This record gives sequence, C-alpha cells and structure tokens, in this order.
Amino acid sequence: MYERMLDKTIAPTFDDMLRYTGECGKLWSEFKRRINGICPVQTTIRFPYGNTYGWSARYGAENKKGKHICDAFAENGAFTVHFRVSNTRR
Repeated sequence: MYERMLDKTIAPTFDDMLRYTGECGKLWSEFKRRINGICPVQTTIRFPYGNTYGWSARYGAENKKGKHICDAFAENGAFTVHFRVSNTRR
C-alpha cells in the first residue's frame, strides 16, 4: 500500500488530493469524468473508516437518497478506489 493522506486535522481540497497522486491525478480525473458520464454524482471529501484509510473523495449518486457508489483514496503517486457492493437487487 502507498502512503495515504492520514493527517485527520488537515482537510485537503480535491485539487490537493490530485496533486498528491502525482501523474496518477490524470487517471483519477478521467475516472471521475467517466463516473459522471454514467450518472450524475456529487463528490464529497471525507475521512472515513478510521485512521488507516485517510482522506477520500466520496462519489454519491445525487438522486439516490445519499447512497454512495465508491470512495477514492489519495495516495502518494497513486489512488485506490473502494466500490460499494450490496446484496440488494434493484
């Protein structure tokens, strides 16, 4: 695992997170563009899941009552995406 943004006291902006990922920031921007092409999403910066995960960008569907699709975690030179998986059929 790469170095994540773990300082909970300093909330980054999305641009800060992109800069932290270095060259992978271009891939993250493309990922965000493609998700928005599938369905409109709202992006929120948050510190979920405890101190070992760090800051993430939460992508939530605007019309799904706050349900989120995934979290993308900024890492030094990379980023990781955690997709939400549910047993509920729709």
